[in-house]
Amino acid sequence: MSQGFSLHIGLNGVDASKYNGWAGTLAGCINDANAMETICQSQGFTTQKLLDGEATADAILGAIGQAAYNLQSGDTCVISYSGHGGQVPDTTGDSPTGLDDTWVAYDRMVLGHELYNLWGQFAANVRIEVYSDSCHSGTVIRELFIPTSIRWPQSKRKAIPIFPQGRGLQNLKSVFAQAAKARSRGPSPDIAAIRKRSIPPAIALEVFERDMPMYEAAQWTRKRGEITASVILISGCQDNQESQDGQSNGLFTEKLLSIWDGGNFAGSMPQFHQAILALMPPEQTPNYFKVGVDDDVFTNSKPLTVVVDERTSATGQPAKPPTGQQGPVVIGPQAYDRSQSGGPVFNVKPGANPYYVFEIASDPNCFGYPAQRTANNYYGSWNDPQVKSRFTGATYSLPSYAWAALRNSSKLYYRIGTTSSFDLGRWDNYAVSTADSDAASAPAISVNGAMASPPLVPV
Repeated sequence: MSQGFSLHIGLNGVDASKYNGWAGTLAGCINDANAMETICQSQGFTTQKLLDGEATADAILGAIGQAAYNLQSGDTCVISYSGHGGQVPDTTGDSPTGLDDTWVAYDRMVLGHELYNLWGQFAANVRIEVYSDSCHSGTVIRELFIPTSIRWPQSKRKAIPIFPQGRGLQNLKSVFAQAAKARSRGPSPDIAAIRKRSIPPAIALEVFERDMPMYEAAQWTRKRGEITASVILISGCQDNQESQDGQSNGLFTEKLLSIWDGGNFAGSMPQFHQAILALMPPEQTPNYFKVGVDDDVFTNSKPLTVVVDERTSATGQPAKPPTGQQGPVVIGPQAYDRSQSGGPVFNVKPGANPYYVFEIASDPNCFGYPAQRTANNYYGSWNDPQVKSRFTGATYSLPSYAWAALRNSSKLYYRIGTTSSFDLGRWDNYAVSTADSDAASAPAISVNGAMASPPLVPV
């Protein structure tokens, strides 16, 4: 049986002695960590929490490494970080922006490259969700672009290697030109007054320059193996943006909790991101970013929940239908008003197969006779380029544009077809809720209300 582990990191402040006097005071980060832990506990995760002084760089990296050691194929890992984010020069010279995104731990910055190196330590098929309510977090889990050979930046005098010992740092100062100017004007104020979760660039540059050998070594360390786990990041903002703090929660976490709605949210990972994004201001737009294996079951699962792959049983064999279940079943409303802008919702029991497609038609003969199909009498999800090729959820919602094309019919017949293959070109173990030969007995919806205007068709 799949297991779940979650790690929750919250820093309302850092060790000022490690950041040249900057304390990084915030208000909502510990509340964020507590709230995310409460969610995961309610979903059956084993949880761990690191707050303020507990959240050192070694503790964070060690906890993630321990999770990689303990979790097995099919398990789920949730990592939430709430605190300051930052950016430092990329000494390898291969980051497209010249910067490496960071988490600002209690005693030093954790580089995005360090996080990326950890993902390769997880077993194959582990699902990892990362939530980062911090500034500059859009791709904080990502890999730096490792060169095939060391590059040598050009100097007016001679070629000076970036590696080792940061001797090429002066060649990177242009990346942090504004930070260098701010530093020359004197100490930077603590940015808590403007409530943004970003370490001031001047401080980041000072700390990076002071501890160059350690940071540079971390950036140049190659990952130990290919990533066979699947990692999805939903971040508080883009790499070039800042995340807002608050008295109770960070803005991103506040909206996340609203969408989660005590566990009532039932959509997929991308839908979770889009729902949060819709509540955010234009200057702070959460990102959705993936590394590792593209896992469709994970992508389409409910967030913050232990993922259960229904394609196989505990023995690895195709799952068997429950006793008494006679193949796939789909149930919709008996009647539906055509004035509704959104299409009807159907309850689905796919049976032994994990994937299904949906078909609906005003003439049931359309199921078995493609030549009779038109845009106004038939819709098949498998033939719609705007949606995914297969579905796995317990409910299916007819897209609004399909409903707009069909709603002037007096009756709509529907069915599902199930398969054990996710590949659109294959239909292994295909089964339908209603056979072509019995199409007239398919369940149907009576469509009521005044006739709607036909949908506009582009010309």
